[in-house]
Amino acid sequence: MAKRFFTADFHLCSGVLCDPEIMKNAVRPFSSSEEMNAAYLASCNRLAGTDDVIIHVGDLFQRGKDQGQEGSRSGPSSFLRKIKATFVNVRGNHDAANRVKSVCDSMRTRLGKKFVDVSVGHYPTTSPEAEGSFRPGDIHLCGHVHGKWKHMIDYQNSCLNVNVGVDVWGHQIVSEDELIDYIAKVLAKD
Repeated sequence: MAKRFFTADFHLCSGVLCDPEIMKNAVRPFSSSEEMNAAYLASCNRLAGTDDVIIHVGDLFQRGKDQGQEGSRSGPSSFLRKIKATFVNVRGNHDAANRVKSVCDSMRTRLGKKFVDVSVGHYPTTSPEAEGSFRPGDIHLCGHVHGKWKHMIDYQNSCLNVNVGVDVWGHQIVSEDELIDYIAKVLAKD
């Protein structure tokens, strides 16, 4: 049976660490962008199989760093061809300036049978850029905030935001089952 995985904010690029601010602010444990790229590819292929789907919630490649190293073919399509699972990218703010093909700006889904009102978009519901990507009362899967928080309750919109970004999930993609368990625990405490 096919499984789904979620993640966000890979910020792939080539050469030296291409954006020191992202690496510093996200506190990524990699010595180079090549090491980071390889780790995220390995996470995708170790956890997700050919029948599975990975939903990446924005910022797959670093803005303007989609060309890869000069003379190589390490851009978005080259990276995506190496992933065994079906890979779906929801557009993030960095994806507007690179060659990543995003399927949508936001989407609606469900997590198992337990959580049926789930929105997915790069920005948290408290961000003006998220307008139209969620409904009040949703569980909202997002990225963009890197390691600032793993979940956040938006009381104004009655939304539970869950950050699916690699920076809060041990630099791994997260399974739908793990998200269901995590959300159930958060809601039980609230």
